[in-house]
Amino acid sequence: MENIPVIRILAQRIQPDYEERFLNWALEAYCPLQITIPGNEEIDLYQLVRENPQYTKGLYIYHYANRRTPVEIRSDQRWKDITKDIETTWASRAETVWFPAYEQIASFKKESTNPGGNSVSEGKKLPVIHLEGYTFLNSEQERYDAWFDKSGQEAFIPLLMRLPGLREYTRYKLIDVDPTGLTAIQRIKRPIEYPPRLSILTFDNIKAFENYEKSLELEAFKRALEAYFPFGLNYQWYVQYRLIRSYRK
Repeated sequence: MENIPVIRILAQRIQPDYEERFLNWALEAYCPLQITIPGNEEIDLYQLVRENPQYTKGLYIYHYANRRTPVEIRSDQRWKDITKDIETTWASRAETVWFPAYEQIASFKKESTNPGGNSVSEGKKLPVIHLEGYTFLNSEQERYDAWFDKSGQEAFIPLLMRLPGLREYTRYKLIDVDPTGLTAIQRIKRPIEYPPRLSILTFDNIKAFENYEKSLELEAFKRALEAYFPFGLNYQWYVQYRLIRSYRK
């Protein structure tokens, strides 16, 4: 199987009285242990920029080499030990609301966003990500993919990447990952349909994102989409998170 990068997004709601304690545990214990497991290439922990009840305050993004890895790491003893700790300490205090996996379609980078080292913390200049998750009507998804592969990637994304502060634009498609072996805290109690297509844009800061939203380049991109898709895209996710800490090999 070809090594096409995969991400997994974990969003959890924590009981208010335990939010600070949970965050400290995640920063100092959970993520440092998870990143030692072979297959976990990078773990990013984010915090919601603007409070919105539709989205969780915190968000994890796990990075893998391919779609096999999220399943293979469950056989590692360290993963089993961490899982036991999670079940013992947090099962009654945290609810998982998102846990989808996405495979990369294409990625555009202005410059390297990897500052090196094993952990990027609050002392660094930390970026903001913007998530756009789309759903489609009937056969619109195939038309959208075809249009984006041609016009979007060849004409509009290069224009957007010229905007100051936009570091990266990455497109993903939803994939199925075997749920066998997931912990009780990882299983979704309230099943939802995830957006089949996801774009993650990385900005230097929230001001750069706000300038992007007001840009003529984005307006031209939207007009082209409206011309080709008169019913528009259904934005299931449209939200910004700020990086708190990044753990990598």
